[in-house]
Amino acid sequence: MKNSQNLVSFSPVKGVYLYFADSNMTDIIDIDVEPGIRSIVLSGPNANRNRLSRNVKLRNIFKQFPDVEELVIQEDIMDIDISNFMFPNVRNVDSENPYFFNCQYLVRSIVVNNILKNAFCIKPDEQIQPLYDINTIDDYAFEGCQLAPFFNNDTSFNTVQIINHHAFDGALFSGIPLKNGFKMVGNIVFGVDDDAEEIEFPEDTKCVLPADIDYKNVKRAVIRNIKNVNGINKFPETIVIADTEFSKNNMFEKIYRYLNTTNVSCIEASQSSGFVSKDGILYSGDMSCLILCPINKTGDIIVPEGVTCINDFAFYGARIDSVTFPSSLKNIRKDAFRKSKIRKIDFGSGIKKIGNNASNIFADCQNLTHVEFPPQVTDIGHSAFFNCSNLESVTMHEGISTIGRNAFAWCEKLKSVTLPKSIKYAGELSFSCVQELHTPHLFSGLPYAFLSAVSLSPVKKLIIEENEFIVPASLSSKTLYMLNQQCSSGYFCKSDLHDLYHCAISTELKQDTAYYIYKQSPGADAKLEKYLKRCAKQIALRYIKENKDDEFAEFIGFKLLSKAAINQLLQAANVADKPSIVAYLLTQTQDKPSSKFTL
Repeated sequence: MKNSQNLVSFSPVKGVYLYFADSNMTDIIDIDVEPGIRSIVLSGPNANRNRLSRNVKLRNIFKQFPDVEELVIQEDIMDIDISNFMFPNVRNVDSENPYFFNCQYLVRSIVVNNILKNAFCIKPDEQIQPLYDINTIDDYAFEGCQLAPFFNNDTSFNTVQIINHHAFDGALFSGIPLKNGFKMVGNIVFGVDDDAEEIEFPEDTKCVLPADIDYKNVKRAVIRNIKNVNGINKFPETIVIADTEFSKNNMFEKIYRYLNTTNVSCIEASQSSGFVSKDGILYSGDMSCLILCPINKTGDIIVPEGVTCINDFAFYGARIDSVTFPSSLKNIRKDAFRKSKIRKIDFGSGIKKIGNNASNIFADCQNLTHVEFPPQVTDIGHSAFFNCSNLESVTMHEGISTIGRNAFAWCEKLKSVTLPKSIKYAGELSFSCVQELHTPHLFSGLPYAFLSAVSLSPVKKLIIEENEFIVPASLSSKTLYMLNQQCSSGYFCKSDLHDLYHCAISTELKQDTAYYIYKQSPGADAKLEKYLKRCAKQIALRYIKENKDDEFAEFIGFKLLSKAAINQLLQAANVADKPSIVAYLLTQTQDKPSSKFTL
């Protein structure tokens, strides 16, 4: 037992001692029961005032009270987590609480979901009540149970819809009949035959399977009713689609949710299913649509000629290295390659649009480092390459006119992009992390695509033909709107881009942008230099506060500060305990300041 001396105790009935974690008495974390006690009460003091507030947490308390035959649950108990072995002989639960049933078992009710939490340790040939109105069988509900004949009543479980992963762990059932490789009683699947290499999932829609089945030696599984495997977390390495209804109902968009689990490497299809399988990949019956590549498929994939469409989620998370598209391909649907391990894409000569308004086609593909779009591609869809964090380069040929929003957002290693003359529009944040954008002309959407509030550096380079402009990475919403209107109309004067630092989203960003421009050609712009002299002290103080010693020394070297400002910085450096900066500033106050001093 835990050290009960440090716990708050309460005795709801003689011979029963409950221990709480603290004075609030919300969690019952230990229990003692005197020998001979047949009924215990679960409750705390002032039950009516603390109604439905306490939790019984005794799952990991390794005690056993075999004399107890009845549990009484009062109104203040919200949840109970116990082991069957703690009260192996309980055969009656008396509930004064709407959250628990009066019955032979511990059943918790949550709205329409009735959960069997404990069946206790049922003995062989014991006479017990059937289980009615149970929706879910909880983890370890049958731990220690030995009664097989009880489950031969098919109606006992006719309401069960969910069997948790560990529901039957520790059960000692014997004589469970086998059906197509499964251990089954009625419509309940208890497990898999240890010697089965192939299984066939039950076709009956009323059949209930645990979410995570231990397949042991099973290599192949046949599915005749796709609806029966919805929610299954794992399959054998090979699955065979033998369900005709699935293809008839055109439920292709749901097949990823139903079938794609981490261990499947091959999908086959029966002749009657309406599907076709090639190289372990599932296609529509006419081979026009690639429906699903197993997530554990590896290597290089060549999509066969004749395929016109790649389905939603078709390669989602797949471990493939590369893909080659046929000339017949016309459409790649949303999330088709998202989170896959793909390294190389050959778009072929057919596809013209890489996604649409909700694409995410290659989003989160962390192994992509380079992408080249062929000349026939005209559109790159929304979020097409979102968060491809290792993407370093993109090659765009003439022909691309539209780039959707977030198309290359959060591609942190994509520092430079060159756009073709054919570009007409780019969506919001499509180049959020790009630091240098080469474009032949201004176009609609450019400010929102490139000069957004999301950036890894304070300034960016916009190169129009041979003209280079240093601009703030983030502009105010008003400026972005006006600039976009001008870019769309073609009336914007390129020379105005030199003064965009005035429109930065913050004072600090305005100063940093101006300083960056100044460093490229000191003294070339009198107006810019005048502005920097006005705010020089503010910039220097920021460098001191942010411990940017090297940047501070460089900035001082441009002699934008007056002597009065330097004296004020000396005081600030002393207060901040920056002796190296103090020493450096002192050299700058001399008649002949040292140019070789370093911090």
